[in-house]
Amino acid sequence: MNPPRKQKVDTRVVVETPEGADFQFVIAGAGTRAVAWSIDQLIQWAALVVLFMLSLFLIPFGEAGVGVGFGGFLVGRFLLDWFYFSLFEAYWNGQTPGKRSQGLRVVRSNGTPIDVSSAIGRNFLRAADMLPFFYTVGMISMLMTRRLQRLGHLFFDPMVVDERREWISRAGGLTANIE
Repeated sequence: MNPPRKQKVDTRVVVETPEGADFQFVIAGAGTRAVAWSIDQLIQWAALVVLFMLSLFLIPFGEAGVGVGFGGFLVGRFLLDWFYFSLFEAYWNGQTPGKRSQGLRVVRSNGTPIDVSSAIGRNFLRAADMLPFFYTVGMISMLMTRRLQRLGHLFFDPMVVDERREWISRAGGLTANIE
């Protein structure tokens, strides 16, 4: 009896250009995406701490100062929650600081750079991906699609790719010790 063949998970996607050239992308896995997301969360929390510290400077101005400080903090929190990922991805070539640190990039499914409307749309649907708690819908969606796409990806057509390269060192071979 033959042993069962092991199935390998292949996360490569081949995109053919109109000129007939093939480009191969490696889809980013959930682990590296989670690390990138965690780094982005730390940056957002650091920004919120700075906003909170700035709002404390308005306390000596009385009730109006407290209101302005707290209101500014809430507006900053709203902007970070809804636009941090969108604006970075739209204007930083598909990357946030967390994605850049992990070698990830968001591109359209045809391999072209993501545009502003797709970046905003995919990130606004992040709220639906988080339902009912901590990315349950998003993880189910990723497991059911070949390109590991969340709901926002399915509606706006991007994919997250891993751009890290493995450098292969060449050991001396046929050309070793030849002058």
